[in-house]
Amino acid sequence: MRSRLSLLLLSLLTLVEPSATEAALVPNLDLDSLCNHADLIVVGVVANVRREGEATVNGQAQSMEVPSMSAELNVQRVLKGKVASTKLSFTFLLHPPPAGVIVRGQFGIFFFREAKSGIEILDRYHPYVVAAPGAPMTVGTYLDQVTAELAYATALAGTPPQAKREAVEALRTLPTPAATLALRTAAQDGDTNTRISALAALLARGNIDYLDQAVSALLSGDQGIDEFLVWRLTSSLEFGVKDPRAIPALGRLLHARRVPARRAATAALRNTQHGNAIKPLSEALYDNDSEVQYQAVIGLAEITSTTGEWAPASDTFLKDPQHYLDHWRDWAKSRN
Repeated sequence: MRSRLSLLLLSLLTLVEPSATEAALVPNLDLDSLCNHADLIVVGVVANVRREGEATVNGQAQSMEVPSMSAELNVQRVLKGKVASTKLSFTFLLHPPPAGVIVRGQFGIFFFREAKSGIEILDRYHPYVVAAPGAPMTVGTYLDQVTAELAYATALAGTPPQAKREAVEALRTLPTPAATLALRTAAQDGDTNTRISALAALLARGNIDYLDQAVSALLSGDQGIDEFLVWRLTSSLEFGVKDPRAIPALGRLLHARRVPARRAATAALRNTQHGNAIKPLSEALYDNDSEVQYQAVIGLAEITSTTGEWAPASDTFLKDPQHYLDHWRDWAKSRN
């Protein structure tokens, strides 16, 4: 099934040459907005996709001709609106990447709007989010129902790993208790990349319940971890973790082989603004990476409420790092 989907996807993409004038950035997924603005939200599987002709769309700098497509969806559940039957026909334009691509066999939650020509995809960048067959009906707002569908997909043992990771990526955009609970389940998944993706999402919202797992993954040097997820994990540590309870685990991460991991650990130690971070930050002064060193210098300055010369701007530090490192190393030794 996956190989057939891939071949169809490649054949559809060859229909359009991406324009150099088209923006390469995809707007962030906003499930709350999709739920509010959709006239119809359904869960189902795409039965077929057909090319109907050409349509003109306006790009940022020029107009272009793109394929006009139609598709049929076998509807399993209706979350918002009404359908006349379990067969739903809709249209969409095959924009160049990075617009979302709809292929035969895709199972998901689809967001539609009503138009003069019939039912249309609401958002060309995010026409659907992944789902799994057999989810129980739930009550609550439309967003609650979509969240429950995503949670079911992450928890279901039979969900393919790629689909689980897509569900986790959608859940990470929802700062709600229900989404956090689903991410906690995914953080224990047997698939390494699904687990790392969920760990990163939890850390980004300041949840450190699975911090030890994240630190172990970064210390292991596991080559099976997708490098994008390594970046996601370290970024989540750097900007999401501020809890002083994380200090012991962050201290262990200062010994990681990955430089980004050590940078993230030092930044997170700084962000705790807690006295217990002084010892590991003092150790980070001896790291061979200048960014780790700078974060340690500023972290110590902030925690000790030091201003002026010994809390330099980054460009000032880089002109003579040894001057500041010697000061804070001597200061740390004087405390012992």
